[in-house]
Amino acid sequence: GAIVNDFGIINIDSKLISNGINEQKIELSNGCICCMIGDNGLSEPLSKLANKDSLLDAIIIEASGIAEPYDLLKTLQYSGNQYSYFGGNIYLIDAQNFENSKKDFPTHFKKCLKASDIIVLNKTDLISKNKIQEIREFIRKLNPNSPIIESQNSKINPDLIFSWQKSDQKNKDKNEEHEHDHKDHIHNQFQSLAFETVKPLNPQKFLSFLDNLPKNLFRMKGICYFGMKGYEQKYIVQLVGKTIDIYSEDWKDETPKTELVLIGSKINKAEILAKLRDLEDKNPDEITPQNMVNFERFFLSN
Repeated sequence: GAIVNDFGIINIDSKLISNGINEQKIELSNGCICCMIGDNGLSEPLSKLANKDSLLDAIIIEASGIAEPYDLLKTLQYSGNQYSYFGGNIYLIDAQNFENSKKDFPTHFKKCLKASDIIVLNKTDLISKNKIQEIREFIRKLNPNSPIIESQNSKINPDLIFSWQKSDQKNKDKNEEHEHDHKDHIHNQFQSLAFETVKPLNPQKFLSFLDNLPKNLFRMKGICYFGMKGYEQKYIVQLVGKTIDIYSEDWKDETPKTELVLIGSKINKAEILAKLRDLEDKNPDEITPQNMVNFERFFLSN
């Protein structure tokens, strides 16, 4: 689904993306979405898409280009919708007009870059490699950690953004059937790795891993098992850029185990797998009150 915000009375953006959204779409015109926090104005449109009967996997909120980034984040994070959570902030940059944006709106432009979880540098095919490197260096001074993804025509791998997992096997099978002649596809810029273990992870070691994520890691999703230290709960982990969300639920009839998928660009798979294996708890029976300390900062409020 999609919520499309346009500052003007006529929502041109909604008309332009209508062919790309197969499910529900809501238009918000004549105002900026970042100003809705005071009267909780996002609750009603969001509840139409995210509710107990919804079949949507994800909702894209396309904000006005002049939205104040930090107010926008507050609006999304505190919408009060129990059927959704904030998955990350993506900032799309027109590389060809980068200098104009930097010159005309310097304060706003820098705030947007600082607040972004993923930065998409679009139209890189229209500028030189030296200019791309110059833009990257400018961004890194303001935001040293968020992934920078280069694109043409705004095309990026959806696995870097979306969190649902039910179609993963289908996509895997599809990829295996179409491995020929795809060397120039954009998804070849990215790598993925999977980690699986039935041994409990050490929660504090896992916390340290989250605080010191491998370079160029864009996405991590999956399930963590911390044994008794994690109260024998299943912990669902979603990471997009620098936004990390964790929530817990019962295992029910499932066999407790950790299953994680990580996606990045030019990542050292062997090194990352070694770090993940090191998270396995050497002393799972040594239970203390400090086992889950500081995890609350990642827990979803709803």
